[in-house]
Amino acid sequence: MLFKIIREKRPDKPKAWQRIADFILSEPATATTMKLKEFSERVGVSEGSVVNFARSLGYEGYIELKVGIAQAQGKLSPRYDTAEGAAVLDAIVGAAKLSLEETARTVNGEALSALAHRLAHTKGRVLVCGRHTSAAIAQILAGYLMRLGVPAFTVEDARLAARSLCKGDELIAVTYSGRTEELIEAMSAAREGGAHLSCITAFEGAPIPRLCDLTLTFTSTESKEGDFPLVARLAQLAVCDALCAAVGAERKKQ
Repeated sequence: MLFKIIREKRPDKPKAWQRIADFILSEPATATTMKLKEFSERVGVSEGSVVNFARSLGYEGYIELKVGIAQAQGKLSPRYDTAEGAAVLDAIVGAAKLSLEETARTVNGEALSALAHRLAHTKGRVLVCGRHTSAAIAQILAGYLMRLGVPAFTVEDARLAARSLCKGDELIAVTYSGRTEELIEAMSAAREGGAHLSCITAFEGAPIPRLCDLTLTFTSTESKEGDFPLVARLAQLAVCDALCAAVGAERKKQ
């Protein structure tokens, strides 16, 4: 509920408020581990702005806000609140089915084919990067691409690796929110070097897709209503799987 409230309030708030909101929405787990000074420096706002942000949401201060973020992360999506026992699994399976079906209908097939063709015929390197939960999916994608003969790799610090990318290389950002600051920095560095930029995300209008020439969008009810995006990861993986299948088909043509 907290994340939904932040999203609803965001459009009418000052830029400092929006920057704090964007960081919390994109990296809630990181936000709960940071001290006030560290948080303010990371986001680029004053400590007072962070405290005012917390109070605008009904919290006494920053510590109470962190508790609220932690509690929000631990809640199941509202769609599951009324389910009990085995019914919870049925609800999640149903949500997963809907997410996969909607992703299949809405994914940009032309963009998928174009990216697959580019990867299958690349002469350069392919950096696949992600943060937090998306980092694990980035590792899976990079691993499958390597098995297909694509010179893909992933690293913990994408910002550093991206500086070595140049014309003919590719950076693929795997990101649920499309707002992760470290990935934005990495992509900006890669673009300066002349690399191609692409991403796999749930939010097509977010900052990262706007940097890319090719975007593959997955979808789920979590990405529209809730704050518990694990079901969305299944749709994210499905898009990665489809991309790899397309790359494999392209390489067989060679």
